[in-house]
Amino acid sequence: MKRSREEFQGGRNNIFVDEVPRLNLPLTTTPELINKIETYLNRNYTYLHQQIENSKTSTLLKSSEKIKAMNFPISMIKIGTWTPVAINPEDIVAKLYFAKKKLIWEFLFEEEETNMPRLKRKIEIQWNDVSSFEESIYTHDETGILKIELRKRPTFFIETNPQAGKHTQWKQLDRDFTD
Repeated sequence: MKRSREEFQGGRNNIFVDEVPRLNLPLTTTPELINKIETYLNRNYTYLHQQIENSKTSTLLKSSEKIKAMNFPISMIKIGTWTPVAINPEDIVAKLYFAKKKLIWEFLFEEEETNMPRLKRKIEIQWNDVSSFEESIYTHDETGILKIELRKRPTFFIETNPQAGKHTQWKQLDRDFTD
């Protein structure tokens, strides 16, 4: 995730002190993604309205009414010179965890020149570590780009002991696998 100083200062909204690299992540907007975002926004408006009403009567929302995570496939992601491209929809997946306030990208890769099983890798970003978002949506082909600037380096993980039908187990990595 190393960038040149010119690339750092090329953005128009460099309002943070620490030098943090841009991720330059393209986002393909699909009708499914737009629908999920609209559903979330509608649900969030309803949730806030209910919260105001419930605060008057001091009742809480049921756990089934809490906001759930949102997952959607990504066709390509660019971090510096590292640019993986998804062949299958599950190869690169973005996950937004609203309750945990995390943005996660999961990558499913074939290990080059080995007969190893495909292992997932993950980049985890805390919402507090995001300094800015900038999006561009192209209506002619319904694709888009989401640029994210971070205050802090994200956390990197690799899947351990993959087992079908079980929750993924992760091991935190000391190094950035996007280098």
